[in-house]
Amino acid sequence: MIAETRTVGLLVAYQLVLYLALLFVPIALVGRRLGIPVGLPGRAVKTVGEAYDKAAAR
Repeated sequence: MIAETRTVGLLVAYQLVLYLALLFVPIALVGRRLGIPVGLPGRAVKTVGEAYDKAAAR
């Protein structure tokens, strides 16, 4: 039961991070154009995605 709850929680977190990353991309691109170094949100998406994949594989 706890494993399923964790998996669902990670799925929700993954979906939320994807949504926030999509919202952040235009801001990051404008920042790059202005010369402000802004990292794209790929690391957060990758980290949460890997955690979800590990939990789903169990």
